[in-house]
Amino acid sequence: VTSDHSIHATFKDYTIPTVITAEITDVASRTASSGGEVTNDGGSAITAYGVVWSLETNPTLDDNLTVDGSGVSGYTSEITLLHPNTTYYVRAYATNSVGTAYGEERSFQTERQTLTIGGTFTANDKTYDGNNIATFLDNSLELSGTVGDDVVSLSNIVIEFSDSNVGNDIQVNITNAELAGADSDNYELSLDDAPTTTASITTKELTVIYAEALDKEYDGTTEATIENAVLDGVVDGDNVTLGNHTIGVFALADAGEDISVTTNMTITGDNAGNYTLTQPDYLTANITGLAPEVVTEGEIETTGTSATINSQITSTGGLPITSLGVVWSLNENPDLDANDGRTYDTESEGSFTSVVEWLLPNTTYYVRTYAENVQGVGYGESLPFTTSNQITDMDGNTYTMVTIGNQIWMGENLRTTVFRNDDPINHSDIETWGDSQGVGSYIVYDHNEVDGIDSEVEMIDMYGLLYNFTAVQDLSGLCPAGWYVPDDDDWQVLTDYLGGDEIAGDALKSSRTIDTDGHPGWNTEIAASGSSNFEALPGGTIEYDYMYGLGDYGAWWSSTTSYYSGRENSFYLSLDAYTDYAFIYEAMDTSGYSVHCIYGQGQPRVLTENAINISPTTATIQGKLIDNGGSELTQVGAAWGTDPDPSAWDEADITSIDLAEIENGLFETTIEGLDNLTSYLSLIHI
Repeated sequence: VTSDHSIHATFKDYTIPTVITAEITDVASRTASSGGEVTNDGGSAITAYGVVWSLETNPTLDDNLTVDGSGVSGYTSEITLLHPNTTYYVRAYATNSVGTAYGEERSFQTERQTLTIGGTFTANDKTYDGNNIATFLDNSLELSGTVGDDVVSLSNIVIEFSDSNVGNDIQVNITNAELAGADSDNYELSLDDAPTTTASITTKELTVIYAEALDKEYDGTTEATIENAVLDGVVDGDNVTLGNHTIGVFALADAGEDISVTTNMTITGDNAGNYTLTQPDYLTANITGLAPEVVTEGEIETTGTSATINSQITSTGGLPITSLGVVWSLNENPDLDANDGRTYDTESEGSFTSVVEWLLPNTTYYVRTYAENVQGVGYGESLPFTTSNQITDMDGNTYTMVTIGNQIWMGENLRTTVFRNDDPINHSDIETWGDSQGVGSYIVYDHNEVDGIDSEVEMIDMYGLLYNFTAVQDLSGLCPAGWYVPDDDDWQVLTDYLGGDEIAGDALKSSRTIDTDGHPGWNTEIAASGSSNFEALPGGTIEYDYMYGLGDYGAWWSSTTSYYSGRENSFYLSLDAYTDYAFIYEAMDTSGYSVHCIYGQGQPRVLTENAINISPTTATIQGKLIDNGGSELTQVGAAWGTDPDPSAWDEADITSIDLAEIENGLFETTIEGLDNLTSYLSLIHI
């Protein structure tokens, strides 16, 4: 085959590209910027360009690199993951089908890395010494910002108080620190935002030396004259001056020898706040004395069962007060020999407050303040007061009181949300009720499930709150002072008085019916008589996560517990809309019921203080009498046993002491016959 056609081809010579390395800019401790410009692609398409860098000269693609694009153009490259204070070498590169070309080499040195201080530290409190120096209690400071495995640490750390004067929670700052370690030259340290802490500078004690108390003739006062007092212990340069150093007070205004003289010397000056002055305790002199004088201050505050009286000691007679408080009676002018009750109180700077409890509602009493020392008893004026017919709980809710037989009850369901000591009671809901049984809790019956009640506030106002048994048992106190959650015996006394378990419900229940009166009331057409004025209203109940019974059913906690089958069992009084029964039943662990408080009339108040002098078989129990409950004490001692809450009225062991041994309300009693290495619980009983 022949042809007269010919083929013509042109072959082009390709070369590697030409690239220029850009200036190095934005140099930091870990980053820098560069780039390049591809000025000639060598006749072949640029497949990649960027920069390469290394710690050595003439870096290549085998070193660190960026890939910033392709084609012919200028470009910017970000160089990262650098090491502080280090010299690097950089070249731009461009690659085509022929090969890779590099631009001129440029070098730069990274900045030193700025480190900051993290972690925590605490400082020791110190006694005032005139300077800011602080010392470490605990040092858990650490450096933040080091690179890789660099060896850098903190050294020569100085901490200082921000104020050299006395104070609590004074800020302590890091005022100086240095870097150490093999790589420390690559870093610099910033104290900006360094951790701080607080510590306290307490006052420095100053004493008085060389002081003398002068003897004097009797003048009916406790004033004493002091001479030669000199202040000792002031820091050099501080401005502190001793004042009120020429007068003192005799411990007695009566005649006697070597009577202790106390002083009320003061310190003044620019730096006086940094010191406390210890009064000289070595002063004595000779003179003579009187009985105390007391007055009642302000209005007597009353509730239905209590009264609060504020008093002032206007004169101690120059002798220590041995006892103080108030006496009260239904008769005028009560005193320590003729009264219906007394309190044992504690004064503070001459003032004291007495709380008289266990009173009858709507009754007039007479009260007198008293104070006693070895010279005699001083009384204030005999003042009348009348208790009200209402009681107020810790939330400020008021309740009508009702007397049934010899018992005084609240005439309404309890609705407090705080304990007697002002601690809040946990507010639970239907979802969390089952998990809140170990914590004193209350729940509000869901008004959305009840026709005729439009809000939670209305529900609480009408039917009160439902509480768990943990709230009933809480030692913080669910009921107001002087009141408590009734036990089984209290309920039984009440139902017996009202005719027995099978008919007492008629007298206990409110006569209101929902059909006739609306809420609150009982869901029945036949109203109860409500003859006792107890006004029981059916607040329903909650069992586990099921709330039911409002209008049909009411349950009221008893504080009684019993132990059997390895568990603690609790109880409640039950009423329903359809019968007159009033029976006590065992409660479930997750029950929520209403509460009607009962007044704890006539009971003395006492605290168990400490157990001391414990030996293998004996221990001494300390107690404090708060008041005698308005009746003469018949027995005082301690009950003890190995079970919780030992009582003088169960099978616990008890002691009794001579009532004359009670001094200022304080007493001790020794229990014997204990078993070695055995845990006991003890309670003071009266």
